[in-house]
Amino acid sequence: MNTVDDISEDEFWMNWGMIQKDGGGLFAFEDVKNHPHDCVWTIIESDSYDNENWYVMPGFHIVNKLGYIMTERRSTNKMLVTTYFLKDQIRS
Repeated sequence: MNTVDDISEDEFWMNWGMIQKDGGGLFAFEDVKNHPHDCVWTIIESDSYDNENWYVMPGFHIVNKLGYIMTERRSTNKMLVTTYFLKDQIRS
């Protein structure tokens, strides 16, 4: 995986103007395929057994894909990988 920009999901929402599907779910490919590709991000889960975090990557990805989100701000860095959900955040 590329270098991870370790920001929180809340920071990602604020910095990029995240657009989710109604009800808070993730978009399917059919929902986003005709939108500007630099405004589409793929939510992926780690491919490591001991790391159950989720990450967001700009553009369309297939491996470990959970779904897509869109942003108001266009991505200019195709290599950006951002921590989207940390498994440790839900542990008590």
